[in-house]
Amino acid sequence: MDKLSSGDRVTDMKHLDLKAIPTTQVELDPDNPRKPWGTEEEDRQLLESIRHFGVLRPILVMPTAPKKFLVIDGQRRLLFARKLGYKSIMCTVHQKVDRQTLLKIRWDLEATFKPLTKAEQAKERGKIRRLGIDPYTGRRIGSRRKAA
Repeated sequence: MDKLSSGDRVTDMKHLDLKAIPTTQVELDPDNPRKPWGTEEEDRQLLESIRHFGVLRPILVMPTAPKKFLVIDGQRRLLFARKLGYKSIMCTVHQKVDRQTLLKIRWDLEATFKPLTKAEQAKERGKIRRLGIDPYTGRRIGSRRKAA
């Protein structure tokens, strides 16, 4: 596969591949702009989510050498998957790009991501709680009546 440069325009999905890759073959990018990774609460929520449901969204990587990949997006998911003992992780493999294009991809991922507003978060938490589930742990909640 040829390397994309910043002037190239992607018009199809031929540059992407979805596959499970051993976690030992995936490297963190030392130039990743997200530092620190997350708050203690955000990290706990992600860890619990992965523990309960698995890694729900593949990480985005690109090849750097045979059987070696660099994380473009998803470093926290990779770290927590490793912490939980995952031997492989689902990855969307993007063809190799130059550094300028890598930075542009990261920028586009962040600039176009729209998190839930506080009001939307509260509404969704309420829906989950009404089902009797703790939205942070996924565990059943509810009133436990003491025997009389």
